[in-house]
This record gives sequence, structure tokens and C-alpha cells, in this order.
Amino acid sequence: MTQATPLQHADIHQPEEWLTEDRRKRIQICFADAKTSLAISGLLPAAIRGWIRQEVAAEVDWKIDERMQLSDSLLDEWRKHNSATELGLNEQTLPKHLTVSEGVHRWSSMLWSEQVEALFLANKEDYDQASFYLLRVANLPLAKELYHRLKSRETTFPELSMKYGEGKEARAGGHFPLCLFKDVPYSLGPALRTMTPSHVEPPIALGRRFAILMLTEYIPAEYSQDLRRKLLKDRFNQWLIDMQKKVLEALSID
Repeated sequence: MTQATPLQHADIHQPEEWLTEDRRKRIQICFADAKTSLAISGLLPAAIRGWIRQEVAAEVDWKIDERMQLSDSLLDEWRKHNSATELGLNEQTLPKHLTVSEGVHRWSSMLWSEQVEALFLANKEDYDQASFYLLRVANLPLAKELYHRLKSRETTFPELSMKYGEGKEARAGGHFPLCLFKDVPYSLGPALRTMTPSHVEPPIALGRRFAILMLTEYIPAEYSQDLRRKLLKDRFNQWLIDMQKKVLEALSID
């Protein structure tokens, strides 16, 4: 199969420009025999996403030694839990496939690094992190009683949540691990931002229920490598959705 050409300019993040005539031909060849069966089984979208990711990774201009070191490391780790023979995979092509995720990250970084940093700076508060406990019950008198029991340290959030909690979080003892403020459920971000860690807050109305909250940890946002990688991944996934639609359209034209 013809290899993708190295990334030349940042404008190719537009689906219309990335999906060149050469790529359209390769798509038809790659999926010619399997397109119908994949579509019937519902696997065609996932197969297309995999194909796009491989194409993107192939555009990255790696240093040979660097890619070899990464692929060797990934292959050693992969072999600890998998067998290429049992899975019917070709050992010689495995390194290329195992480095796709890193290739996608590097491609995304070349295109959108400045964009995601600007997004972070413009919405910095959204990227603060918090972990907290949430206990939701149906009526206010019960919520008040449970609040006083928690405040007096007579019992714990997990105990009361699993016994009285009505939300799906009750199964986890009412605990929400660290997450970005923009991803905090039930629009609780503004309330959490005013709280003091380990301080149990009085009940508040939350939809048709009443909720007791306790902030356990708050971490102000920093533009770390982990956050940068996450933002780039989110941006790539947005692009991938648009590109998948374009590829499906191209495949539907025989």
C-alpha cells in the first residue's frame, strides 16, 4: 500500500484538504472487499477510524532511532500480555501499529499545539480539578438529618450514600474522583468552587432531589504535559468525527 506523505502544512487539518484524491483511491482499495460485511456488522465506522489514525501516524517524520526505541519498548510490554500467533498477527508489522497512538499525538501537536494552549488560557478555570462526595436524597428533612450526622462525624459519606443515596453515584459511596471542572456532573462546578476541602455543606436543591456535598480535593489548573496531551486528544477526536463522515461519503461513491 502506498505510504502517506509526511506532514507539510498545518492547513490539512481541514477534512476536505486532508482527504486527497490519492487517499480516496487508497480507501476504495483498502475497503473494496470488506466494506459491505463491515457495514452490515456495524464495524465499518471503527475500521475507518483505525485507517485514518494509521494514515495520520504515517505522516509524522520520526527520527529512526527514536521510533525504533519506542516500538521496541511497546512491543516488549505488549508481549507480556498478548501473543501475536494466537491473535493471528504479523510480528513484523506490529511495531508500526503499536506506535500509532504516539504518532497521532505528534501529528496533533504539530497542527494544534498553539490552538489548545490558547483554549486553555481562555478557559483556565474549566481545567481546575476537584474530587468530592455527593449524597442525593428525595426529601429535605432526611437530607438535613444526614447532614448533621456527617457534620458531627457520627458516620461517613460512603456509609450514608450506600444506605440512603438515590443517585447512581451511591454505588461508589458517593465519591467522584478528580475530574476537570468543565466535566463535573449536575452543574456542580460553581458550588464546588466556593467550598473548603473536608467541610460538609448544608443540603441544596438539585433537580427533584436534595444534595449534600463535600469537597475533598481542589487542584488549580496548570498547563502540564498530561493536560496538553488530553486537550490535543480531544481536538483530534473532534477532527476524527468530521473526517470519518467524509471517508464514509467517499466509500459510498462507487
